[in-house]
Amino acid sequence: MEISSCNLALIVIPGAILSIALLGFILSRREEIFSSLKDRWNNFIHRSDKTLVYKFTYVVVVLVILGAIFIGVRSIPKPEISVYQCEPQEENTTAFFDCGCGD
Repeated sequence: MEISSCNLALIVIPGAILSIALLGFILSRREEIFSSLKDRWNNFIHRSDKTLVYKFTYVVVVLVILGAIFIGVRSIPKPEISVYQCEPQEENTTAFFDCGCGD
């Protein structure tokens, strides 16, 4: 599967825009997000009805899920990216080069 530079740009640019928007949203609401996470973590750690074994099991389950996600992402086959070579068109002798989006 060949991906031209234009097709790659159609994937990368929207992804970058969405990433920046998500980062901006998180940074604008970081006080609420982090205080909520901190409260939940403190409630989890300081609850007296949960034993150390239960907490350890919870941490192991979270690590297994994160590991499965990591392995799943790494197992996605990566496409071979070939950059089109710029060559003069045969019918046009004015050294017009056809590179990229006009295929």
